[in-house]
Amino acid sequence: MVLQFYDNLLAYNPARARIVLLEKKIPYKTHHLNLFRGDQFAPAYVRINPNAWAPTMIDPEHDKILYDSKQVAVYVDNVDGKPLGGDKVDRKLVDEWVELTSEWDGNVFYRSTMPENMVTLFEDLKAYNIQTVENYKSSNPDLKDLYDTKIEALKKSATPEEIETSHNQVKAMIEKAHKTLSAENSKFLAGSEYSLADALFTVVLVRVVQSKGSQKYMDPYPSIKKYYGEMRKRPTFEPAFGSIFSSSAGVLAILPTLFWIQTSKLFKKKL
Repeated sequence: MVLQFYDNLLAYNPARARIVLLEKKIPYKTHHLNLFRGDQFAPAYVRINPNAWAPTMIDPEHDKILYDSKQVAVYVDNVDGKPLGGDKVDRKLVDEWVELTSEWDGNVFYRSTMPENMVTLFEDLKAYNIQTVENYKSSNPDLKDLYDTKIEALKKSATPEEIETSHNQVKAMIEKAHKTLSAENSKFLAGSEYSLADALFTVVLVRVVQSKGSQKYMDPYPSIKKYYGEMRKRPTFEPAFGSIFSSSAGVLAILPTLFWIQTSKLFKKKL
């Protein structure tokens, strides 16, 4: 039976799972969630994924539901017993990279680099999301506790310490990768073949580039620039990340919600 994958092509965490699905060439059906519109808060979805976020993966054949990007990536890599890289990679190194990339919050990093106008937009979206959850809560009393927890999470913002940590973590990952790629004269992070380590680290680099951080974090390391260039040549790169770098994709996704927000402001409606 085909895997069911709840995805958003613009979001960081779903990309961590999507790239592995594409690299493994495992058939799956995509269910697109518009996170700007609040699809992730719909009652039918939160009954599947109580965290109300993306991704979610359902494996009907093995009766599995996973909604953590690390869990999905590792599961997909091993579901057929043939993990990426096979015996040509060091499994301990792969596991180490899985942990390092999973401990990093790419969303905190991205939002900390936003220009002021984007910060304002995301604050408006936060208010819209909170109101959306409040509306769902009022019509679904059985989900009240879940929605209350989500509202509290939405109200929180990253602390200066969390932001500093995210920047230090990405710097450390890039330095570690540089040492490996330079010392071993290798194209990959955990051996002579592409592995889950490369898939997940590529998502990190994509986030850095998307955040306009390549000059600060990547340019000082020629090995990283070369590595990222090689990753971009892989046939999975465009289907995995193309929408992230497409301004039209972002505009089309956010425009209906933005229109509603601006209309509400115009008529002084309380979000």
